[in-house]
Amino acid sequence: MTNKKYLQLIFEIPKDKKKVFDFALEGTLDNTLDVMINYIKDPSLICSNIIYKIISQNKKKMELLKNLLKQQNINSIIEHIEDKNWVKFSNTLRPNLKIGLFFIYSSEKCSLNSIKQQIPIFIKYNNGFGTGQHPTTKGCLIAIQELSKKRKFSKPLEIGSGSGILTVALEKLFKTKITATEYDLQAYETSKNNFKTNKVAKKINLLHQSSINNSKIITNSPYDLIVANILARPIIKFSSKINNISKGSTILVLSGFYFEQYLRIVNKYRYFGFYKLQHYKIDNWITLVLEKRK
Repeated sequence: MTNKKYLQLIFEIPKDKKKVFDFALEGTLDNTLDVMINYIKDPSLICSNIIYKIISQNKKKMELLKNLLKQQNINSIIEHIEDKNWVKFSNTLRPNLKIGLFFIYSSEKCSLNSIKQQIPIFIKYNNGFGTGQHPTTKGCLIAIQELSKKRKFSKPLEIGSGSGILTVALEKLFKTKITATEYDLQAYETSKNNFKTNKVAKKINLLHQSSINNSKIITNSPYDLIVANILARPIIKFSSKINNISKGSTILVLSGFYFEQYLRIVNKYRYFGFYKLQHYKIDNWITLVLEKRK
C-alpha cells in the first residue's frame, strides 16, 4: 500500500491583507484543498506578516494557486511533506467558538459539559466554506438567532450550504425541515457529513445543483426564510428567482459582500418589494436582513 503524497505551499502576506485573502481562498480554491494554517511571523511586531501553509494532494490546484500568488507579486514555494491525516490535524487547530447561542467546535475530544445554555454545532472541516470564523458566517448566525426571538419559521431555504453550519443552526433553532442547495461536489459531501454528525440529516433536503431555478425548489416554495451567504454577484443575479420563491413576509438573510456593495443589493431587492429590517457589520462585511412586504 503506497502512502499518499502531500504537497505544502508556503508563502507570506501583509497582515492587513489577511481578511480579504482568507475570504477569497475559502470561497474558491479552498474547496479543493485539505488544510490551511496561518500564523503571525513575529508576534512581537504589530505589523508582522502572516505566514501561510497550505497542504493538499492536488498538485494542479497548488500550482494554480502558486501562479495566482505570483501575479500578485507574492513569492511562494512548494515542497513535499510527510503523510498524515491533515484534515483531522487541522480540526485540532481550530478554536472553539461562541457566537451568541451557538457553540461551534471541530474536535471530537471537546467536552460539552460546560455549555448547557448554548446550542452545540460540530463542524468537521474538510472542504466547504463555513467554519464559523469568517465575519459573514458570524453575521448570519447572529441574524438568524435574533430572528428566532421574534418569529417562527416553518419552511427555510439555504442557498449555498458550504460546510452546512448555517443549515444545522436553522434546524436546531426552528426544529423544522430545511431545504438546502450546494453546487460544489466536495462542499456538498462536507455538508452531508456534518448533517449526519449533528443528527439533523433526516430533517434536511440537500440538493446538489448550481441553480435555484430547480423544479424541487420551486415545487416546495414559497419559503418563509431564505439564507444566502455567498457573494454579491450571485446575490444580485439570483434576485428575480429568489423573489419568485418568496411570499409576503418572507425574510431574507443575505451575506458575503462588503459594505461598499451593500446599497446596490438593498436597491436591487427593493425593486421586488423587499425592505431592510436590519444589517450587521463585522470587519467591513455585511449581513443584511430584508422582509418582503405583502
